[in-house]
Amino acid sequence: MSKAAMMLKMIMMLQSRGKMKIKDIAKELEVKDRSVRQYKNELD
Repeated sequence: MSKAAMMLKMIMMLQSRGKMKIKDIAKELEVKDRSVRQYKNELD
């Protein structure tokens, strides 16, 4: 899955579920915690 697709999926998860822990997002997206942090920083 492309980086943009991962970021979009993360946004959709947060919109539907609200606040989530980085480790839970990473587990669901099947990426490392570091990747989730990078996606978040790029969206800020």
